[in-house]
Amino acid sequence: MGNGIKRQVFGYNDQIMLVKAKFEVGAVGDLHEHHHTQVTYVDSGAFEMTIGAEVRIIRKGDGY
Repeated sequence: MGNGIKRQVFGYNDQIMLVKAKFEVGAVGDLHEHHHTQVTYVDSGAFEMTIGAEVRIIRKGDGY
């Protein structure tokens, strides 16, 4: 996950995974891939996210 990141796995199966993640200010996650479908909702804050070649800033209230 990278330094400054905590996560809590709520559940998963072969298709989807539900995780709550908390990033400390300035934390950078390691680039990685998922075989599960990922769904994200930003509860607070903002950060830069890279998916493939696309980079976006996601903020409180955003989901994808």
